[in-house]
Amino acid sequence: MRILKLLVLTLLLTCSVFATAQEKQKFGGLTPSKGFFAIDGVWRRESPPEVETGFKEATHFFCSAHNGKAIVGSEAVCFEATAQASPGGALVADLALLKVLEWSDGEIVAVRDEVCATSQEVFNVKDKTITKLRVRKSSPDCAVTEFGRNERETYYLQDWADYYLSKTEKK
Repeated sequence: MRILKLLVLTLLLTCSVFATAQEKQKFGGLTPSKGFFAIDGVWRRESPPEVETGFKEATHFFCSAHNGKAIVGSEAVCFEATAQASPGGALVADLALLKVLEWSDGEIVAVRDEVCATSQEVFNVKDKTITKLRVRKSSPDCAVTEFGRNERETYYLQDWADYYLSKTEKK
């Protein structure tokens, strides 16, 4: 069993070394067969450019095409669980419910209404990519938030293994 684990890890490492940056954003597991899927990754800010803080959130999505009506008001629902270590070393975790607006063979679109922003996650099944657009709400209470002065931010979800392997390659 240990040898099998070592072979799988070696194969994963070899594949990630030869992958391009665009390929690293793809999720082979983004195949919503039988009406559900689960994906793990790390959100990377695309626009405006990311500032490296060293505190990345690990994100897990579980989406189901059924049984969401009572929870979010749409038949389909996505759960987004995030966790990260805070600067002080404490573990911070969150669970968010996303209302699914569209579930098709090509794309799944889910939205979340946050206190100071609205976000839309797009799971592109054909291209195997996941992107998020966050738009800041215009409210006096939201003038200074984690957004700073940004009105819009776009993100892509990177496979967690690719993200952490890229961190070890830079050292």
